Amino acid sequence: MVTLHSITAIKFLIKASRPRFWSYLAGPYIVGFSAGMATKFDLATVLFIIPGLFFLFPANTILYGVNDIADSDTDAFNPKKQDREVLLQHQQQRLVIAAVIVSLLLFIFLTLSFASPISWAILLGWLGLSLLYSLPPFRLKAHPFVDSVSNILYILPGVFGYFITAGHLPPFGILLAASVWAMAMHLFSAVPDIQVDEQAALQTTAVVLGFQKSLYLCSALWLLSTILTSQYLGWQPLSLLGLVYPLMALAAARSTQATIKMYWLFPYLNAVIGFILFLVVFLPKNYV
Repeated sequence: MVTLHSITAIKFLIKASRPRFWSYLAGPYIVGFSAGMATKFDLATVLFIIPGLFFLFPANTILYGVNDIADSDTDAFNPKKQDREVLLQHQQQRLVIAAVIVSLLLFIFLTLSFASPISWAILLGWLGLSLLYSLPPFRLKAHPFVDSVSNILYILPGVFGYFITAGHLPPFGILLAASVWAMAMHLFSAVPDIQVDEQAALQTTAVVLGFQKSLYLCSALWLLSTILTSQYLGWQPLSLLGLVYPLMALAAARSTQATIKMYWLFPYLNAVIGFILFLVVFLPKNYV
């Protein structure tokens, strides 16, 4: 029987999983799967649907649930936790921990559903980075430059999706381009938190580099990613669309207010460009 209490708990867990960021894991999986699949009908199979559902909600519950539990030192200073995100109270931690445990059980089921050691390695790599990013003693988020490199966890669902359909890993150049892009995304997302992280004595790449240097590095990394991607896509409109990111980082460097505004628009920009990328890999294929 569904009670008011259970509905409230579900609503809380959805908010705690940061739904505006759901596309960061589910999007790469969909694009990767579509790029490797042989026929459009693959999108209607359990092979696509089950991992897709996992990367939509349970995966985000693991990633952000663990992050919220581990980040009580910095979240207390962070104003965005007061309105747009969840500032975990002590009594809510048990609910989040239970949701994380259930999601980890689903992760084990998903992993064991595939027989390939490579698929296991990709999934375990994603889980390892998701946990080590926040949890001590490693807490990768507290190590300059390592924090941004660890953000490659966001491309691993796409690598997994491509592998289970194509039977091999994506080209190295695409992996490098995606990794560089993800590193820039992390740094860009960390810039609005510079003051908060300084208050909590947390050394991130953004704290070490400072406001403008961080955004200039974001712009350079996104430009490099666009150049690498163009080697495979050619200089077509999509490649030029990739230039939106380095230009956005340069525009954000004008002021803190501009950065914060673009930070909140960033997920929507990613969703639109990600959908366009999906169409690019989906539409031109000759399906049987």
